[in-house]
Amino acid sequence: EDDYSSVTLNPLNLIDLSLTKTLVDPLFDATIGNLKTFEIRVMNDGPSTATGVEVTDLLPNGYDFFNYSSTIGTYNPITGLWNIGFIEVGNTAVLSIEVEVLESGEYVNCAEITAANEIDIDSTPGNGDATEDDYDCASVAPNSKLDLGIVKTVVDGNESPQVGEVITFEI
Repeated sequence: EDDYSSVTLNPLNLIDLSLTKTLVDPLFDATIGNLKTFEIRVMNDGPSTATGVEVTDLLPNGYDFFNYSSTIGTYNPITGLWNIGFIEVGNTAVLSIEVEVLESGEYVNCAEITAANEIDIDSTPGNGDATEDDYDCASVAPNSKLDLGIVKTVVDGNESPQVGEVITFEI
């Protein structure tokens, strides 16, 4: 019959990529102007080597790009594209992005696997679906520096009291 079709998937064309994004040292001071580091990890659980792998991590306007390092591939801070290339089965590619925390702006920083040549078993690269394992976010909001001061005044205005005279201070 003509209404029946079947598809046979070749295991050589299947991959299982996942992505995690974390803030390195989240308890460290995030004061405006301090540098913070985001880390993105892309894992390949197989069964094939993943090729043509790209991740998009465009920094939001609450951060200013400072530097990056990666175990494989290159990162373009203007486009947010991390061109990994390939990840063998069982391996992990790591990208660290160092940013300066700005006074205002958006602080939720998301990354997603946006390309791969093979078929991912449980996610679709580049579809923007935050529930899939190829998408993750991390954030840090700046702490404001405190500038405390104290003022002490005499309530009744008598700044030259006599010995034994009762006065009231306001702090």
